[in-house]
Amino acid sequence: MIDTTSGDASIQHIDTATGEVTEWVFRPSFKNLSRIGSPSEIVSVFGDLYGASYDGMLRECPSAFMPRLLELAHKSVLQAALHILYSCYEGEDDGRLVRLLGGFAPNYHGTKILYQVGKMPTENIIALARSLLKHGMIGTKKSDGGGDYVPQWNPAEFIDLARTALKLPLAEAEQLTMTRFQRLIDQAYPDAKKPDRDIMNKETYMALMRDIEKKKGAK
Repeated sequence: MIDTTSGDASIQHIDTATGEVTEWVFRPSFKNLSRIGSPSEIVSVFGDLYGASYDGMLRECPSAFMPRLLELAHKSVLQAALHILYSCYEGEDDGRLVRLLGGFAPNYHGTKILYQVGKMPTENIIALARSLLKHGMIGTKKSDGGGDYVPQWNPAEFIDLARTALKLPLAEAEQLTMTRFQRLIDQAYPDAKKPDRDIMNKETYMALMRDIEKKKGAK
């Protein structure tokens, strides 16, 4: 189940033998997204999740090599999805998470890295990871889809903005997702002009700050 007001997601599993209910909660908060890596690594993982690194190769690949390339591309996408879900997981028991998602590990001889299947189908893992990044980095505001590519995306900028513009303490600002952040900004500054960009970066952050300061000065 996904909370559309924030992007938080919860998954429940009921053991048919015992009736025991297990729940996993994922939150694409600014704090959790920072666990993915540096600002440039976050953008790189975003691209990997959508197969960006294999896009050109798939268009030019000879048909004889296509099955192997598709296999490698799917592995790359799945690795990115797992990295995102592990970063956004709100629990402390990683063993439980492995049982849900599975993971990559060496085979018996150590010659290959194989995916160990969990309870969740791989297509659902990828779909969930894409939903988390959408709510965590992009939000749900309308866009014409013409946003420019940005080499970095820094969660710390939005944590700082939430603390400055929304007067939130650090702990609350860190737990915001982009979807929730946009909703709060819209409520606090309904007349502020926000830039139409798919993924906010430093430039859009500064533009929004100027709009907010202008709005404050007009009061």
